[in-house]
Amino acid sequence: MEDTKVQEQSLTSQSISILFAKLVSFVLSVLLPLLVVRFMTPHEVGVYRQVFLVSNYLVDILPLGLSMSAYYFLNRENQKERSLSILNILIFNFILGGLACLSLVLYPGILISLFQNDEMISYAAPLGILIWLRIFGGFLEIVALANREAKTASVMIILMQMIYMALMVGAILVYNSVNSLIVAALIHSVIQTATLFLYINTRFPGFWKHFDLKFMRQQLTYALPFGLAALLYSSQTDVHNFFVGNKFSAADFAVYSIGCFQLPLIWVLYESVSAVVIPKMSELQANGEKRQMIALSVNAMLKLGLVYFPMFFFLMITAKDFIITLFTPTYVDSVPIFRINLILLPLMCIMVDPIGRAFAEVGSYLLKIRAVLFLLLSASLWLVIDDLNMFEVIGLVVMFIIVEKALTVWKCLKLLEVSRADIGLLKDTLVAFCTAGAAALPLLFIYLVLHDLLVEIYLKVGEYILSFLGISREVLLFEGLLLLGTMMVVYLIFYGLLLERTGLIDAEAKNKMLFRIRRLLQPKTVK
Repeated sequence: MEDTKVQEQSLTSQSISILFAKLVSFVLSVLLPLLVVRFMTPHEVGVYRQVFLVSNYLVDILPLGLSMSAYYFLNRENQKERSLSILNILIFNFILGGLACLSLVLYPGILISLFQNDEMISYAAPLGILIWLRIFGGFLEIVALANREAKTASVMIILMQMIYMALMVGAILVYNSVNSLIVAALIHSVIQTATLFLYINTRFPGFWKHFDLKFMRQQLTYALPFGLAALLYSSQTDVHNFFVGNKFSAADFAVYSIGCFQLPLIWVLYESVSAVVIPKMSELQANGEKRQMIALSVNAMLKLGLVYFPMFFFLMITAKDFIITLFTPTYVDSVPIFRINLILLPLMCIMVDPIGRAFAEVGSYLLKIRAVLFLLLSASLWLVIDDLNMFEVIGLVVMFIIVEKALTVWKCLKLLEVSRADIGLLKDTLVAFCTAGAAALPLLFIYLVLHDLLVEIYLKVGEYILSFLGISREVLLFEGLLLLGTMMVVYLIFYGLLLERTGLIDAEAKNKMLFRIRRLLQPKTVK
């Protein structure tokens, strides 16, 4: 029993460490889209998003899951296999990234055919190099986490994000062009790659001295089903962007992509929890402890739900002010797209990826269903894209993602031998969802009744304060932040009061939270 508590504390400690690093990254990353929409025209924003759509998509899919296999092989005791797995990943990523770069350099017309935009050809070569470096250097965060060095990974996450944001913000403020943003990202990738080599050489000295083709096959056999499934998932979730980018103008694409915007905080929390749950799930599966796997999944679902559910209801109500505040009134047409996309937020608390990676057969299953769904979605978009507006496109995409999620959950339930009697385990998660929904009702009433009055008041306050500071622009940003902040405080008060009555947060957790708050508020004494 004591060992279990120690493991839980260790997992919690790692999660908090990673979460803190991701939160810092989140705070920094929020600044970038705010600056882009304010210093670039909608057309330039659309081109920028198209260029980085290609980059992000290829960086996600081309490693084919081999980088993620580090979570599996670095938790083995055989030191030789640990070093071999690192070498295999580096070789594989170098080759795949190089092929992507070569393709864009030799055939830049690919970008024109994707987006029907002739100016894209000028970005082909630098984009190819950026993709190559990002695929190779992007292994840095994964290897540190897989090696169970959460604190080291946290430091590197924060440091790399700070460097990235400094370079990207500088590029926007000084040069204000898509080319400058690509160059800034290139410089960051070079620094990240150098840091990767430094880390690996200190943790796995001499890793490059031996290569085992048989072990490479073994690693690929494990990773490729998951990698191909991830490729299909990324294709399924991104294919609509390519269809929209091809049919509509760059300015329209900017509106659509902003509507598909997801707060980095959503992924910050998910990745932080997932990074420590995946190794634990693999350990429990190896020991045949399926009941503990179920308990861990339900616990993770509740923890995520306590954040995702209130975020979902709050953003649904305040969506228009949220989009206008962050992206200016130019992108108000993004609001309905944003609301449809938000439907997926509550479903993200269902963490199937850690379970899937614990069972090898899930990889082949995901590969099959994602292949079918990707083909169906692509065929649907191909046939009806000319008759759909952007709002209808995102609705179709969300429907397919929900179907894929349902099929994956069904497979995981079968593997874990979940019975109908286990439905009761979801009671707390359902209570959390209802609590978040109930807290949204008074917020909705207050929002509808007082919205216009608060906007008027905050505009005057913003004008006065900004003029006092000698700033003449961004009154709407200031007003929007005040309004959203007010609404958030109102919602959190109702949510906190209702949550207190549910008992979902135990006394020990509340005491720890209060203790940390008191420490933050306690004045420092100088000795």
